[in-house]
Amino acid sequence: MEAFGLWIQGLRKEIDADLRIVGQLSNLHFTTVSRIEKGLNEPSLDTAIKMATALNGNPAEFYKIASGKNPATPKNSNENQHLYPSLQDVELIEHSFDENPIPISDYITHYLNIIWKLHNKQKDNSFYSIEKSKMDSIRKEIHKETEFSSEEVFKYLLTCDSIIFEPHFKYPNKLPPQLGYEIFIDGGVLLSEEIGRYIEYILEKSDMQKVALNRDTVKKYMRINQTISKLIETTQISSLKLNDIYLLDLEIATNNEIFMMTWNAASEEVRENNRLQKNNAGRLLLTLSRFLALYDHPEPNWLEDLKSL
Repeated sequence: MEAFGLWIQGLRKEIDADLRIVGQLSNLHFTTVSRIEKGLNEPSLDTAIKMATALNGNPAEFYKIASGKNPATPKNSNENQHLYPSLQDVELIEHSFDENPIPISDYITHYLNIIWKLHNKQKDNSFYSIEKSKMDSIRKEIHKETEFSSEEVFKYLLTCDSIIFEPHFKYPNKLPPQLGYEIFIDGGVLLSEEIGRYIEYILEKSDMQKVALNRDTVKKYMRINQTISKLIETTQISSLKLNDIYLLDLEIATNNEIFMMTWNAASEEVRENNRLQKNNAGRLLLTLSRFLALYDHPEPNWLEDLKSL
């Protein structure tokens, strides 16, 4: 037990050091929020504010606004009035989306435009202090080509260094922004349940099932846990479909563990988990195993022994 305690302490120190380094790399967080029930052509003001806050690298305000407070300007109080544009501005922005529906390929740019409008309106306010060079840089990356198909957009989002950061609002204290950003630094993709459902919806409505990422690309850009790595090696899979790689286990997310896996790997883990349920500490062992995989740490022999009991 003493050896286990020392091992955990050493692991935590190493992880904390990694997070401190990552936290110094950038404060840019690019947030997408899916509105499944209304569709992407009707973004709300609170969505724009959340994105502006995240881009400004202010997670405290981000969680405050995301906690359910009314984003509209208070009628009888000047308190926090600077946080929100006027209701007329909101109606104008919303109306423009209703009148001019946009294709998915312009989804991100539309949000950037909203944020930039808010920023220009509140130039003297640090809350919207977004560097124009950053905005232009993001737009330039998105529009490397004159036109984008839905397929190209998703390939860009899933395989390049763009940041899709959707914090898990239910457990904000369990998922530090640095941890999410570290995953993106390594090429991982963090998806909420809502984003996952939206991608599933897009896949069902299009022929994107045919889009495949080769094995080397997956290994390079995705955080692949040991189960997926083993699956790829043993089955010699040459490609993974997009609809195979958007699964996020929300239960494990509460343990600061974010990863992607194929549906086959997920099914295999379900069977593994069912087997481990016979062990009183089965779920804990599985969580620890996947946590180690997230940080590319090999499992110690004692953990393998416990799982096999």
